[in-house]
Amino acid sequence: MIFFAAFVIVIIPTNFVIYAHLQKILRNADTAELTSETDKLLAKTQLDPLLVPLPPVGYSVLLAMEKDDLYEVIFQSPAFPTLPPAAGHFNWIQNDTLTIVTARQPVGSSVLIATMARSNANLQQQQKQLRTYLIWANSGAVGLAAVLVFLASSFVVRPITKIISAAEHIQASKSISRVPVPHSNDESRLLAETLNGMIGRIESAIKNQINFFASATHELKTPLAIMQTEITIALEQSHQEGVHQILENQLTEVQRLSRLIEDFLLISQLKSETMTVRKSTERLDEPLYAAIKKLKYLASEKQSYLQIQIEEYIPQFEFDRDKIETVFTNLVENALRYAPIQSTIFISLSQYDSTVHFVVQNPISEPVAHIDALTSEFKPSTSLKTGLGMGLWICNQIINMHGASMSLHQNKDHFFVSIAWPIDTLGSINEKNASSEDLK
Repeated sequence: MIFFAAFVIVIIPTNFVIYAHLQKILRNADTAELTSETDKLLAKTQLDPLLVPLPPVGYSVLLAMEKDDLYEVIFQSPAFPTLPPAAGHFNWIQNDTLTIVTARQPVGSSVLIATMARSNANLQQQQKQLRTYLIWANSGAVGLAAVLVFLASSFVVRPITKIISAAEHIQASKSISRVPVPHSNDESRLLAETLNGMIGRIESAIKNQINFFASATHELKTPLAIMQTEITIALEQSHQEGVHQILENQLTEVQRLSRLIEDFLLISQLKSETMTVRKSTERLDEPLYAAIKKLKYLASEKQSYLQIQIEEYIPQFEFDRDKIETVFTNLVENALRYAPIQSTIFISLSQYDSTVHFVVQNPISEPVAHIDALTSEFKPSTSLKTGLGMGLWICNQIINMHGASMSLHQNKDHFFVSIAWPIDTLGSINEKNASSEDLK
């Protein structure tokens, strides 16, 4: 648009100047021709006896003698126009329809004056044709310039468009794709090289961050495991009510910290795309029992109950037990933490429509805002008081790696997390699951 506007701004005033100059040339040519005819007529005129040559067709003439400020007409064509009073003092006059030229020739003490008039319709026609030609020429030039500028600008910005298209698909990972570098030696090449340099620095920072998380979590897991074991032993040996309560609280916090460290390790593995899913064929209720066992102290602290319903027959699945146990632990822990005190958490494991469904349902005091964003990174609900907002994201990533899907929904009083395992995609073995006695 800037190039096109600059072209229009330059060409229009230039053509106005050209038109004015050509118009002056045409007018001068017309006047010069009429002046030549007037001079010829004046040269052939005789006074004694009076002999006036006929002017060309379309011309009219007036002859007069001027002596001592006395002006006497000696011949006038029938169609000669009426002249203004000062017409005799000018060499030429041009109005809307006529061009009039005056020539003088001394004759003794007098001056012979010849005035010739001619219609300027031909001159106006030439000027009109000139205007039409310039208008069409300028319109064509502007249109052609618009097309050429558009094509040129498209060609010029094509490398930048490719850079933008590539940049839109760049995601933070251990290996970030680079933007294409144009072959031209211009600013677009410099832009692409600068962006690729920046991406390289970001990639290096991400790798360092992931390595730090992995190293830190591995270093923290060992002392936490030792602390959890010692507190558990001390809790079993303690018989003082006050000390027992303190040890229970410490064990709950150590377990929570251990799960948080485990989440950090999972985040680093997911971000670095190094997570390995080691599947084995097991009953799906086993990791659920293990998760509930970890959370019994939290349930006691919240004075809440876990109501579990498992169908008698559930197919066995090939899954990574540790990863699925982490998913169940996170989901049940969320339900306990964000439900009101003295709530009942409903957990069900069932099969219908060739799909195994796991559902955690907890009561809520108010609807959760932006529920669709909870499975995104660092998107905790506004009603949550603690947490990084990564638990549901981790669960969703692990579930997707197992070929299943996780969904969130809510009504006025309850919040639901549902996981669906399609049986056809996971290979299962039908076997009777845990009995109600085992569950107790």
